[in-house]
Amino acid sequence: MQKKIFTLLLLLITVAFSYAQSVGTVFTVNGINYKITSLAPKEVEVTEHETFTGAANIPATVNYNGFYSVTAIGESAFLRCMDLTSVSIPNSVTAIKNGGFFWCNSLTSIAIPNSVKDIGASAFGYCSGLKEIIIPNSVVEIGNFAFIYCESVQKITIGSSVEFIGSGAFNYQLPTDVYCLPMQAPICGEYGIFYPTEGVKLHICETATGYGEEGGYWQDLLIVKDGKCNVNIKEIEEQPQFVIFPNPANTYFTLQLEETHLPQKVEIINLLGQTVKSLEVYARETRIDVANLPRGLYVVGVGANTRKLVIGN
Repeated sequence: MQKKIFTLLLLLITVAFSYAQSVGTVFTVNGINYKITSLAPKEVEVTEHETFTGAANIPATVNYNGFYSVTAIGESAFLRCMDLTSVSIPNSVTAIKNGGFFWCNSLTSIAIPNSVKDIGASAFGYCSGLKEIIIPNSVVEIGNFAFIYCESVQKITIGSSVEFIGSGAFNYQLPTDVYCLPMQAPICGEYGIFYPTEGVKLHICETATGYGEEGGYWQDLLIVKDGKCNVNIKEIEEQPQFVIFPNPANTYFTLQLEETHLPQKVEIINLLGQTVKSLEVYARETRIDVANLPRGLYVVGVGANTRKLVIGN
């Protein structure tokens, strides 16, 4: 009888576990809401908040019955969170979707990592506290009205990979210095990207093409050919790639890193999200002792990147 009851309980736990991990499931870790977008691979996006106060420190991975990569700031994730004062976005994020930070007027700065490819429509609209906008070199597309009414901005830097900038992306801002790094002027939305254009100074290099040509939405700007196209944007540091072996491990494993990313802090985290071992490594190849750790599944973290580690066969 007891065996049957145990079997039934195990079945119920298994069903509940499977249900909890379906696509679309919303959960909260450290005050930030996430939604599962994929089970293979395990991925989530930051999802909607009714309110949010203070700093939002978004990690590269979150633990919810398993580790998920945070790959996007979802639509309207922080919509009208007027008390959001700062945000840290990890290099795992590739998209900031429509209205992600719309009307977050307490934000005074934003560091968009060099992993983001798409910035959605109205993503930072009405962020009236922003002083500077830096579009990293990874971004390919900027949506309509992405930074509309960011009226405190005095400087904009547009990364070298931008191919399309939507209508009204930078509308209704005060006179601004724009440093446009693409050698070829990006395609613009139907209604232009700047309004008003009076007083907007566009810095490009002498060999850049497509800026100010007849019919283009860059033509009404004050264009200055002063070589700024070749200036590198200061980007969030690229996260180190690493290899661990053997895996599974018994008493130790070896971690290999690129020499350009040394030294590094290494953390081993259990399935409860607890850091069970932490150390600094100074060599490209380091042998790490795990003989005192219980058998099971762990995560090895270096910077924002992680690898699964099994201890014991």
